Amino acid sequence: MKIVQLNSGLGNQMFQYAFALSLKYHFNMPVLLDKTFYDAPGHKEHERLSLDVFPITLPYATQEQISKAKKSRLVRKILKICGLPTLSPFCVFDYNPKLLLQRSYSYYRGCFQNPLYFSHLSLALKNAFTPPPLPVK
Repeated sequence: MKIVQLNSGLGNQMFQYAFALSLKYHFNMPVLLDKTFYDAPGHKEHERLSLDVFPITLPYATQEQISKAKKSRLVRKILKICGLPTLSPFCVFDYNPKLLLQRSYSYYRGCFQNPLYFSHLSLALKNAFTPPPLPVK
């Protein structure tokens, strides 16, 4: 199981979702979305979870799944020493192919604003980011 953290505004959420969908196809395994950023005290009021306006198909992770993916600090430290990190480095614009090669990561943080992560999914992303039709009045 892999979990991708959602954060910031709608644009970043779309990139994060595209990356998560890419992980799902690349590893052929379940990928969950972490939306707890928006429940945290002190987050910016103008940043809301807005991805739900689209017909997204990836499910949201529970708190238990998120805790399991992040593991405790001690466990993360031991795994890192052994060369098996559980948290990805924070990525914004750079393409980090290691994120798609190393199966040890289970929790991903970043914006993933590089099309190399998801260019092979253009049709699936167009379908995911097509808003539903407006209701007829």
